[in-house]
Amino acid sequence: MRRFSRLLSLLLTRTCPLLLFQPLVTFHVHGLTPIEPSKPATLVWISDIHYDMYYGTANAYSYDKPNRCSGIETRNTTTSITNTTAETTTITTHINLSSRGTYGCDAPRRLIEMTLLAVQDVLRSRNKHLGEDEENEQVQDTILLTGDLIRHDIDQVPNSKAAMALSLDQLTRLVRSYFPIESDADIIPAIGNNDVSPDYYLDLDKIVEKQNWEESQDDESEETGLDVLYNAFSNKFLFETVELASFESAGYYARKLPNTNVVVLVLNTVIYSSFHWPEQSNEERKNDPLQQFVWMEAQLQKILNQNKKEQADEENISDIPQATTKKQVCWIVGHIPPTIGSYRQTQLWKDEYVQKYYDIITKYKDIIATQLYGHIHSDEFRLISSPPLTSSSSSNTSSSSSSLPPMLLHGSITPLYGSNPNFRIMTYDTISGTILDYDVYSIDISANSTSSWTKLYSFTEYYGVDDVSYDSLELIHKKMKTKKDEDKTLNKFVDVHYSKPTKQWVMEETENQTFCNDECQSKWTCVIQSMTHLDYESCISPSSITPSDTIKKEPPPSSPSKLVQLLTAIAIIFFVVFAAKIICGVWERQARRRQYGDVAKEFNLDTNDLTLYERRNSEEGVGGRDDDGFDNEDDSHNHQNNQLQQSSIMLSDDAELL
Repeated sequence: MRRFSRLLSLLLTRTCPLLLFQPLVTFHVHGLTPIEPSKPATLVWISDIHYDMYYGTANAYSYDKPNRCSGIETRNTTTSITNTTAETTTITTHINLSSRGTYGCDAPRRLIEMTLLAVQDVLRSRNKHLGEDEENEQVQDTILLTGDLIRHDIDQVPNSKAAMALSLDQLTRLVRSYFPIESDADIIPAIGNNDVSPDYYLDLDKIVEKQNWEESQDDESEETGLDVLYNAFSNKFLFETVELASFESAGYYARKLPNTNVVVLVLNTVIYSSFHWPEQSNEERKNDPLQQFVWMEAQLQKILNQNKKEQADEENISDIPQATTKKQVCWIVGHIPPTIGSYRQTQLWKDEYVQKYYDIITKYKDIIATQLYGHIHSDEFRLISSPPLTSSSSSNTSSSSSSLPPMLLHGSITPLYGSNPNFRIMTYDTISGTILDYDVYSIDISANSTSSWTKLYSFTEYYGVDDVSYDSLELIHKKMKTKKDEDKTLNKFVDVHYSKPTKQWVMEETENQTFCNDECQSKWTCVIQSMTHLDYESCISPSSITPSDTIKKEPPPSSPSKLVQLLTAIAIIFFVVFAAKIICGVWERQARRRQYGDVAKEFNLDTNDLTLYERRNSEEGVGGRDDDGFDNEDDSHNHQNNQLQQSSIMLSDDAELL
């Protein structure tokens, strides 16, 4: 035994170091270079800048009051000249607008400069913390701009086309001045509905004509709405020939993030919007505007085929202890999300496009890590796990339920709707593409505020989850739906979704604490899981959806039938009656013991004897009693003789029974 112990000890001493350090060994087989351990990389996400170069002038855009953002306030005064005439005078007052921006106005240049400077500082601090050097080289930073770069209603200013081109040129140059091309910062822009003029306007017929090289005699007809964006983005944000060609012809493109497994598909979502105009004349082309769905599926299939090839190569070298393949994953990026707005629950995409998008994402969900959209100016997310309800859903009953990759929605730089400007610094896994965490930075631009950009919250710490995956978001959503929301998850969500103490839903205040009431809870939990307005209506009030509006879903757990309920009630009644009889029987026995206790002690009788004794007395009629016992001494004496006689009878009866 001692010899066996020594041999075992020697074996472990020699082999354990090899086992411990084996994963550190690298191999080069068949020209494949092993993947290094996954590294976190940084994504800067900025959305809905809405740069207004007219801020502080008469042409500035204002959400509600005409002169709020112009820096000029006018009011009329009336002066009486005579009893019958009066003179009206217009008084103009200059207002000092904050260079940091004003609630109800689109973003001034100074606010955008402050934003880019804050992003610079955060990235510099993060890279220093990560210890970036030659031995620990980090993946280059990526800046994502999910549309609406310029102000609202640019078509309302004089010479709007030139104004739009100048605004885009100024903004793209400004961004590149803080993140020059030499810095290797990868900038990925998407088209927003305010990046075309007028709002939501893209003439698809003209775009198709240009794609087919059908030259027109009218110079105006050659303008497609994408030209000005192409001129602004090319050689600043877009460089690759394939990217430029795809964007120029249709407004969408794909980009592989350097030194990662992530491929970003940037969609042109304006063409799917419920408010897009004009209508395309060709009915067949309406089914897939600009062939974007065909392109999208081709890109995803390309990734899937590449991954299958990598898997086959990996199987051929399965004896290698370290992974040697680089399976790609995808992010879907755009401006207008395929969901409903959280303010009025307006459906943002047309029904037919929501359904097609859902089918494609469902088919390729295993290689799609996340979906990133802007447009709604608030910090939210969506969790879609069932086919969308549309006006034609009755014919789409073949669709089966499937959980889509998480959809993240971002706030805005513009403070137009009362939100504080905010941006995100996101950390993602370069191998799986999973969003690991993100920090939201915000700045208070309220009157007399001198605060600078500060971190509002970190997602995983704030919600107590591991990452920003579907499972983590689903856990948050479940907590938001429960009545006993012990950690106030729903209140946390409402507090930060606008990056300002402005609540969209009905709130209640108790003891200086604001919380989301039942109506607020129902609305938010339904908004989060809805792609269409019918989805939302069926969630809020299922009875309001007619059979023609519904889609075949998994049936809910059935409630007990009426027969089962009746049998249950009968069983309960039987149990109560049975228990009552037992209790009454015990009580009667105790009463008899108290009544005939003396007789039982004198003749050593048990309970059965007392029962027989009581029955015999009732049958033979023992002499009447008064309150004190017996009527007289003779009756008492006769009664004692009867007791002895009755006892002997009972004993004889019991003997016969035995």
